[in-house]
Amino acid sequence: LSAPRSQQPPRTPHYSPMLHNALLAISAVSSDDPHLRDAKTRDRFAQAAKTCLETE
Repeated sequence: LSAPRSQQPPRTPHYSPMLHNALLAISAVSSDDPHLRDAKTRDRFAQAAKTCLETE
């Protein structure tokens, strides 16, 4: 799912921005891209998930 940055991300019964960021944080460990495997990048995804969780 994607949306322009100017719009709120879509929510469905089985999708939320928190879930999206949490999955990215976990799966980035297995990426072939060194930038995604970097701990700082994974931490950004984890922090975004945490922020979403706190606002839900």
